[in-house]
Amino acid sequence: MFMKSASRTVLVLVAVFSMALSASAQQKPGIAVLTFDPTEGITDGEARFLTDRFSSLLQQTGKFDVLARSRINELLQMANFTRTERCSATDCAIEAGKILSVRFVVFGTVGRMAELYSLNTSLVDVETGRILRSAIADHKGSMTDFADLAAGRNLKELLGLQEEPQASTIVVPRPAPAPATTPTHVPRPVVPTPPPALEPPGVGVLFGPRAGLSMYTGMIGLELQIHHLGIGVGALPVGPCGGVKLYFSDKGDSAFLGLSGFVLMGEESDDPRDDGEDATSYMGFIAGYRWGGRGWSFSLGAGLGVNMRDDAGDDDPYDDSDDASPVFPFGDISVGYMF
Repeated sequence: MFMKSASRTVLVLVAVFSMALSASAQQKPGIAVLTFDPTEGITDGEARFLTDRFSSLLQQTGKFDVLARSRINELLQMANFTRTERCSATDCAIEAGKILSVRFVVFGTVGRMAELYSLNTSLVDVETGRILRSAIADHKGSMTDFADLAAGRNLKELLGLQEEPQASTIVVPRPAPAPATTPTHVPRPVVPTPPPALEPPGVGVLFGPRAGLSMYTGMIGLELQIHHLGIGVGALPVGPCGGVKLYFSDKGDSAFLGLSGFVLMGEESDDPRDDGEDATSYMGFIAGYRWGGRGWSFSLGAGLGVNMRDDAGDDDPYDDSDDASPVFPFGDISVGYMF
């Protein structure tokens, strides 16, 4: 009977694990490009043009979920963001990234000195607060050539691409003179070469010990997090426990949903009427919130559990214990350190 209940528990855990892993593998990290801050010699319109061109080329890489420029302005205005949509400092970019709920933010400045134009950008990880990469694209010449070349050159250096992403160019032929004696050649549109694959930075695996009172990791246990999926095992005074959690954010503060359970180990008895199958498994669904990601973290949640024994609450004449409740509430509280 215990083996039958344990088998059902394992099958449910494997199904939840497979669905969560499939969902996390298909998700692209979100990124927002803040309007570049114009310095002396650059107008607001020129800065916005370069920002839009940079965002379009970034979208062509296919490695990020690029937030639309109109959506960025709308969300920042709704949040009463006091620094508008421009940022030239890391703390400003991190604050804007949290409002926009994206993993990465690109911010920078556009400047001019005589005939020298310069685009300076930085890529910041909103959750860790670190600047991952910075890039500078300089051009000596006209503003038109600078606007055409700077975004692609800067993006290549910022993301470590082997080739510059290029905007699609469509050549429109002139009308043929009338009468036309020979067919007019129509040039084909120039199709840009796709950039090489780029692994988004910052995605990895976390692992570490946890302590508290939880059906997920027990009073003491271990947790392994792969992207958005967490797997926990541990021990309670009554027996072993474990489960899986699906975090809405793969690092940092995040809400979660989970499935956890434990096995209540019974005591051996010399009563010949006892068939020895005293162990009972319990399983429950849980929801909560975790503060912190890499390093120290604190988790708090609550849920409902069920007794997985087929004969829970039956009329066995030799069983003088109270009938087990089919559903019971439980809590989840733990602290841990993730490497």
